[in-house]
Amino acid sequence: MPAVLTVIHAARHRGECWRRGEACACSLRRDAEAAVLLGVDVTVKPEELSTNQDFYGEGCGIPTPGGLEAIKRLAESDGVLLDPVYTSKAMAGLIAHVRAGAIDPGDTIVFLHTGGTPALFAHAEVLSR
Repeated sequence: MPAVLTVIHAARHRGECWRRGEACACSLRRDAEAAVLLGVDVTVKPEELSTNQDFYGEGCGIPTPGGLEAIKRLAESDGVLLDPVYTSKAMAGLIAHVRAGAIDPGDTIVFLHTGGTPALFAHAEVLSR
């Protein structure tokens, strides 16, 4: 089964970098840059890339209910801390895709945790609920 790269954006992209229903040019560039950094010979074609901005919420820096659920879920189940601004929103998207049946729970999934854990402290009040 061929691999599919799904990018769940936790920030809004504009202009040439985002056209709903099309592969995001910025994501394709970043994929190519990541492959070079990893020393792997991989090229992602537009048809192998799915982009999604549905988990952005009300804005940048504003936690979402799904993101807060993802933070608690991963912290409790695996001890992994997600930031409430970006990474938690991306994980909320992954969880939603599994729940909706778009991703099979038995599939091999690679989730890139991009850091941001210090942002947990800035949102301590909302996280303590």
